[in-house]
Amino acid sequence: MAKNFKIFRENEYSRIALINDGIHVLKKDSDEVSPLSVTFDDKLHIALGWDMETYREVLCMSRAPFVFIKWRESKDKQKSYFNILRLAAGPVVNTVVGYMLCKNGIISGIAADDHLLENQPYLKCCKLPSLLTDIPDTGNVLETAFRKIQEMFSGAEIRSHVQTEYTMEICFTLERMPVKLGFTRIEEQQKYVISGFQLDE
Repeated sequence: MAKNFKIFRENEYSRIALINDGIHVLKKDSDEVSPLSVTFDDKLHIALGWDMETYREVLCMSRAPFVFIKWRESKDKQKSYFNILRLAAGPVVNTVVGYMLCKNGIISGIAADDHLLENQPYLKCCKLPSLLTDIPDTGNVLETAFRKIQEMFSGAEIRSHVQTEYTMEICFTLERMPVKLGFTRIEEQQKYVISGFQLDE
């Protein structure tokens, strides 16, 4: 049972809660974790469809050791790109754990940094991001990807897919929101790795 639990804000799809000083994203109508969120640490869940200002506010109220650093913006200022930086704590140095794309201030794309798989100090101290996964490049790679999506994102309804020689994009619906997951083929390792989780416009 959580020592402290406070719903910070809610939108059409989910609710942001402060639980034991960590940021968690819950389903709109229950206390289960929203499938629209990606876990970067037990104190940081980031969900598609939320605005950056809300996350900045809730970060200040939490004890999550993270900051979002803007590193690029489109000329029309409608798109912004952020690094998700975990600040040094214990044996873990400042570490970029992922990336976000915001469109008009709304989080519309999330990716985990695949180099975390080799960062042993981080792996010992933190849970792995839920987007750090891969699937073998076999004859039934698409079927395996569909199964993986339904395991990772409870309630996902597959809508369509596009596959090329080196990429695969699968569109599905989560909590009434259209999203897509991108996979990139790593030829020398004979596998596909997840390269992004974003709103499907």
